[in-house]
Amino acid sequence: MNGAFLKAGLIDEISVLIQPAVDGLAGVQTIFEYQGGPDERPGAGQALRHFHTETLEGGMVWLRYRVEEAPGS
Repeated sequence: MNGAFLKAGLIDEISVLIQPAVDGLAGVQTIFEYQGGPDERPGAGQALRHFHTETLEGGMVWLRYRVEEAPGS
């Protein structure tokens, strides 16, 4: 779903929480899975600009990014 929203240009901010843990699992979906053709690029023309980082309890890190038009797009 996230990949489809990204391709449609419907995302203006991305918020990522990173928990300090190791799972070692293979085949786990990524944040922006996209079911499309092998040559499709759902993030084409878009770039991320970091604007906030916060360290939370337990060592979790909260990263926030704005989605902008990529330079040269």
